Amino acid sequence: MLADVSYLEPSHPPATQLRMQLERQRAAFLAHPMPGLDERLQALEALRHLLDLNQQALAAAVSEDFGNRSVDETLLAELMPSLHGIRYTRRRLRGWMKPSRRAVGMAFQPATARWCTSRSAWSASSCPGTTRCSSPSPHWSARWRPATG
Repeated sequence: MLADVSYLEPSHPPATQLRMQLERQRAAFLAHPMPGLDERLQALEALRHLLDLNQQALAAAVSEDFGNRSVDETLLAELMPSLHGIRYTRRRLRGWMKPSRRAVGMAFQPATARWCTSRSAWSASSCPGTTRCSSPSPHWSARWRPATG
């Protein structure tokens, strides 16, 4: 069975608007791909604040979409989990961004590796003078320094 996707042609206004919105989001991400801890916490706080301010409007919109859904049900099933998820993330974000150790295969022993979430880069070392780092770019690259000593 083939689906009819003629309504998704670029000339259709909603598809064009969606494409433009996705392009704006991509440009914004590429302009600042790895926000720091403070920026992430501020964004989560802004999201929490918007959800708090617009609880009744969101519940009314969901009620209208679902044909008179209970406002209390929407608050309990939709908004409370979102607010709890934001609070959970805010409390643990600092620890999630800390570098963590990763296992290295036997063939590469006595190397060590760690994952730096905040920089989105791997760092591996087999001896004090050898380091490999991958950059967070579309073209993953590695840089090796010869061991000294």
